[in-house]
Amino acid sequence: MQKFAPTLSDHERIQVMQDTAEKVEETEYLVPLTQEDLDIKREQFTDNSIWLGNENVKIKEAVSLHKDSIKPKATENAKLLQEITTKQEVKTGIIYHIADYDNSLMVTYDQQGDFVSSRRLRPDEKKGQSKLFIPSNIKTGTHN
Repeated sequence: MQKFAPTLSDHERIQVMQDTAEKVEETEYLVPLTQEDLDIKREQFTDNSIWLGNENVKIKEAVSLHKDSIKPKATENAKLLQEITTKQEVKTGIIYHIADYDNSLMVTYDQQGDFVSSRRLRPDEKKGQSKLFIPSNIKTGTHN
């Protein structure tokens, strides 16, 4: 490595450089590393990488624990939001579909007899109704 005025002391060298420099500034600059410096830095890099890897494992475990701890409330909130949005609640139980032929509706009740929903009868459901009203003087093909 080349040194400016190597025979001078550090203090004298700085004074001469300051007196003869066109410009003096404080800044960042690059300096080549020796093989020994590189080996030291590689060792530190390896140590840092191992430490970071261990810390990242800790973070992943903490995030996993956090997700597990909040999951029940998040699930409950998703269900509550669905119920609020649809203004309906999901229940499990026995329901009864009862045809109201007078109004052409299929009415659904739960086990307690509470109204659940209603809809129009489908054509195949209306066929059951039509059998009740077949006049006896019309031949249906079943009688000779």
